[in-house]
Amino acid sequence: MITSLINLIELIWHNKVLSEKNKYLIYRDRMFQEKTEKQAREEILHSVKEYYKKYHIKKDFSIGDNIPYSGRVYDYEEMVNLVDSSLDFWLTSGRYAEKFEKSFFNSRHGNKFLK
Repeated sequence: MITSLINLIELIWHNKVLSEKNKYLIYRDRMFQEKTEKQAREEILHSVKEYYKKYHIKKDFSIGDNIPYSGRVYDYEEMVNLVDSSLDFWLTSGRYAEKFEKSFFNSRHGNKFLK
């Protein structure tokens, strides 16, 4: 029964009978079907990394390009960490802040603050 329903949806999908909104709703419902939360999170974070590679990697400078005097400096790891934190909906200091604090206070620079 479910297989025939999926086949019907795919047939309708490919024949463009469904609106884009309905296609999205079907995709959204199937996106994390039969996945654990950990698997879904890993898939999202992998997609963020691919998104960064496609849209955020800086192109090489060419003569005539504008040179920004300041700008954001980040890589895919920061973007992935941002999304990872937001999936927890942690809006204040959480596991990332705790990890930073531990590494900072265990460093040679952080030891000054412990005295």
